[in-house]
Amino acid sequence: MLTTLAIDAGAPGTVSVRNPWPGQTVTVVDGTGATVPTGQTGTTISIPGQAGTSYLVQ
Repeated sequence: MLTTLAIDAGAPGTVSVRNPWPGQTVTVVDGTGATVPTGQTGTTISIPGQAGTSYLVQ
């Protein structure tokens, strides 16, 4: 069972991924542990990515 999804942003801009847990709200934290505001529409999660930053979707 998938519990965490890791993303490394290679360029600045919005990172859009399919929500691996449809119907559930997720939390995104960056490499410093700060919570990142996300846009969630249906089954898509939009993360305001910064180049060189890692994100965990939980």
